[in-house]
Amino acid sequence: MGLSVNIRKRLNGFSMDVNWRMENEFAVLFGRSGAGKSLTLRSVAGLIRPDAGTIISSGEVLFDYAARIDISPQKRGFGYVSQDPALFPHMTVRGNIEYGIKKNKNKKPVLKGKDKDPEESLNYILDAFGIKKLGDNRPDEISGGQKQRVALARALIGRPRALLLDEPFSALDAPLRAEMGRLLVEIRREFNIPVVLVTHDLAEARGLAGRLIIYHGGKVIQEGSPEDVIRSPASEDVASLLMLPENRAVFY
Repeated sequence: MGLSVNIRKRLNGFSMDVNWRMENEFAVLFGRSGAGKSLTLRSVAGLIRPDAGTIISSGEVLFDYAARIDISPQKRGFGYVSQDPALFPHMTVRGNIEYGIKKNKNKKPVLKGKDKDPEESLNYILDAFGIKKLGDNRPDEISGGQKQRVALARALIGRPRALLLDEPFSALDAPLRAEMGRLLVEIRREFNIPVVLVTHDLAEARGLAGRLIIYHGGKVIQEGSPEDVIRSPASEDVASLLMLPENRAVFY
């Protein structure tokens, strides 16, 4: 259930050349805005085509520039959630989540011990995300945090091979971000799939990551457990990034 990313991309004068891999764990891509984190995640999701390299998930080649392999986003089997939950405004909460079943690559419902039919899966995931009472509401009738819960539920009900999260909580206030972080930990435990989260918030990264992957200037400059990276920065760039004013509180 691992993910291997070895890609290069040049876009609007910015050059990215990154190489990292993860197993079935919670990985966080951490760094300043513009370091290449979101560009990497969009490349993994199939929304952007790298200029070179490979992307391999659980032994399956999803992208190989040299071999001319480029699996479409719909067939890659990832759940992808960004800062914009991108819910369909004309659909109810239930309808938005049901759409995730239709996108399911393997046409299998969510697992919890055993296969469930689509209706059981829908009711189960509405319960799991605490949004069952909102099933008949439309997106303009629910809060920002509730919208992100719906977006996560829609991504997961498709039974993805991994969950890709591009700063999905950056527009939320601190208490709500903390609540959503706890939800992510529960998601990871419940669904037992790799999770990749993009963030430039060190407290969030430290609290969630099993593997911390540090980005700087379009490159990965260190990776490891949050404790190891914070205790032993591999370079001045890593140390300066960790000690930015907004990050210093993480050390106290």
